[in-house]
Amino acid sequence: MEKTVIKIFDSHFHIIDNKYHLEANNGYLPDLFTYKDYKNRTKNLFIDSIGGAIISGSFQGNDLEYLEVLNEFKKDGKKDFRAIINLPIETNNEKILDLNEKGVAGVRFNIFRGNSTDIDDIIKFSKRIYELCNWSVEIQINPKNISEIINKLLEIPRLAIDHIGLRKDAIDSLYILAKNNVKIKQSVIATTYTYPDGKNTFWSDVLTLEKEKVPYVLINPNNGAGKKMEVNYAAQIKKNKEAGIKNIAYIATTYQRRNIKEVKAEVDRYFEFYGTDSINGFFFDEIASSTSQQVSYMKEIFDYVKSKSKNNLVIANPGAPITDAISPYADIFVTSEVSANTYIKKFEKPKSNFENNQSNAKHIWHIVHSAAPKEYAEIIRLSRERNAGWLMITDDIMPNPYDRKPSKFIEMVNMINN
Repeated sequence: MEKTVIKIFDSHFHIIDNKYHLEANNGYLPDLFTYKDYKNRTKNLFIDSIGGAIISGSFQGNDLEYLEVLNEFKKDGKKDFRAIINLPIETNNEKILDLNEKGVAGVRFNIFRGNSTDIDDIIKFSKRIYELCNWSVEIQINPKNISEIINKLLEIPRLAIDHIGLRKDAIDSLYILAKNNVKIKQSVIATTYTYPDGKNTFWSDVLTLEKEKVPYVLINPNNGAGKKMEVNYAAQIKKNKEAGIKNIAYIATTYQRRNIKEVKAEVDRYFEFYGTDSINGFFFDEIASSTSQQVSYMKEIFDYVKSKSKNNLVIANPGAPITDAISPYADIFVTSEVSANTYIKKFEKPKSNFENNQSNAKHIWHIVHSAAPKEYAEIIRLSRERNAGWLMITDDIMPNPYDRKPSKFIEMVNMINN
């Protein structure tokens, strides 16, 4: 009987190859385990590792030559492997950025076996590398000692504890760390109302990033569908579809004051112009949720779109916190659309049970404009704390902050997906 091959993300493994530097740590030096060994082991276990984290062991010191193994994975079509490395805290920003380009995603400190770096220095370093590249810090520590420094560990922006399951007496600390360091899986709905003329690099960048990092992109030919098919948009929609990226069509509702028959007619025009198999959902702009009439209006739109196909995505944009009454009538709500200054300093906290339920992150989208690229990392950190499973950031400014591609767009998308 043919066995099923299981696809996994291998979250922690070592490559130990004597063609690279190895050094005993307190007398400990593990057996060799090369890239070839890894391939054979996973094959024999009927495992297909589609991505993973290669962890530097204490026995590798600060050697980085073994990162060449990432290229071996890439040669085999495995492009989603990253490295967590041993790195001195004195390393300059230029070197860190270079390592980021080579596939490094974080730094490891083994304070259980020999690393004497002070925890306060680790915290300071962790904030620097997070701001630069959204890197994590991975720590190996005797689990029974976690409680002694747990408040300091919670200061680290992105933290992983190695082998924390080895001792039962670490469970209470594990619960505290998990509660305070829950990671929200995020992705991007690409948002710029720019024309796909073949020269606009926003659209080529979206295709380069691929569907795993940009699952959806907004389509807005003429502040809506317009009166006829737009040829260049039709061509771009086709390219997006072929790449597996779903096209979400823009429609304004004027805070539910627009005649609902016009809104439905615009839904139909999008399907007529670009095809029911190429338009995968709708972004309804200018939505309010304070009255029962507004809720009923949104319900009618939602039901109409879903009557065409239950797989059509419905996104509603109030741009502000919503009521629980309207929460059933969209798949995703934009619950914050503000400037970076407001998002960082004056964020309006949600009041609904819907937004405060962490399991609803996949239904919540935040859009932040007027953001300097140096603010991207902080906005991403805050958005995860605020339970946003979807995020879009741009440095474009009012009155139309979506009329060009954001600066450092590819880097920003990669940071959000990291």
